[in-house]
Amino acid sequence: MLYDLLSYRKITRLTLVALAVCVAGVGLQTHFVGSGVGSYVDQHLHPTLRTLAVNLALYARVLAGFWVAATRTPFSLFVLATIGPLTLAGLFYRYKHGLTIVEAFLAPYLAVVLLWPFAAGVRIVFPFIPWMVFLALTGLRSLMARLAPRYSAAAVGTLVFVIAIPYTIAYRSTDFGPIRQDSGLADFNQLCQAVRDDTSPHDVLIYFRARALSLYTNRPGSTYNYHGTEQELWQYARDIHATYLITTKAFHDDEGFLHRYVEEYSSSLELTYENPHFRLYRIRSQTNAQNLPTPH
Repeated sequence: MLYDLLSYRKITRLTLVALAVCVAGVGLQTHFVGSGVGSYVDQHLHPTLRTLAVNLALYARVLAGFWVAATRTPFSLFVLATIGPLTLAGLFYRYKHGLTIVEAFLAPYLAVVLLWPFAAGVRIVFPFIPWMVFLALTGLRSLMARLAPRYSAAAVGTLVFVIAIPYTIAYRSTDFGPIRQDSGLADFNQLCQAVRDDTSPHDVLIYFRARALSLYTNRPGSTYNYHGTEQELWQYARDIHATYLITTKAFHDDEGFLHRYVEEYSSSLELTYENPHFRLYRIRSQTNAQNLPTPH
């Protein structure tokens, strides 16, 4: 629809037909198959400047890591320093040739991604990766067409070879064993047994890797916004009627946010189980947001 409006100043007949088919299909599916009640809408879209800044930094790092397999070496910096100008050159080339349906999709998609309350990792930016590759190759082709047309094929081969080096390094150092933070860690399996024994099927648990926890314990679980504040976490726990939360030393993806929260509001939490890597706390009360527990 955005492409039609920007290119033709109206919504074309073909787009209207596609929209009608989509709406009809969704309606039929809902009527005959049903639809799940879970969605991302309940996470609420309340954009702030801090959210925008954090998401910009994290997604820039994630997209940069694609080119170098997330390796951090001097050669990786060289690869990024090479790819960056090529991508910008490709973007400039595309800008001169006008808007396409790809940009019409990615522009609003990027806005939603950046304004979302917290970053969702590499999976949410997958649609940008083919576009980035296309821009880099387009920039390389346009530059080679001006500087050295005879060596265009060699330039592409060289670029692929350069990108393959950090990927080879990353592959050689990758651990292909069990996922240690979850089922591959004996302490996690013990935690899951404690959750099954000490909680009821209706208890809601807060944990960084909530889906893995729910899979092994059959308990409702939720992750949390570790870029927010302690007050926001308390309010969120109240909104979802959380009764337990779990901290871990097995990984540090949340930068210690939940550990700090537990230390500050220890009077409202009761330790019910612990092992060397995990601690299970029962939330004693869910007070109103205006009467948050006093930090210690």
